[in-house]
Amino acid sequence: MNALPGLGRSFSDKDVASFLGVDVRLVRRFAHSLGGIRLGKKYIFFEEALVNAIQRQIGSMDRSGSNQ
Repeated sequence: MNALPGLGRSFSDKDVASFLGVDVRLVRRFAHSLGGIRLGKKYIFFEEALVNAIQRQIGSMDRSGSNQ
């Protein structure tokens, strides 16, 4: 895993799937929503984008829960 300034470490789709406890196919399906990019047949996720995507999802769940 390499670190890039402003992006943090890079992760594969398999790394993200393992971390989230889901199938790699689910990670690939939602790669764009998770801040990932596709380069040819490979998916790459950067730490900062992944954290931001998760925080956005948590924030949207908080907002939707407060309306009930």
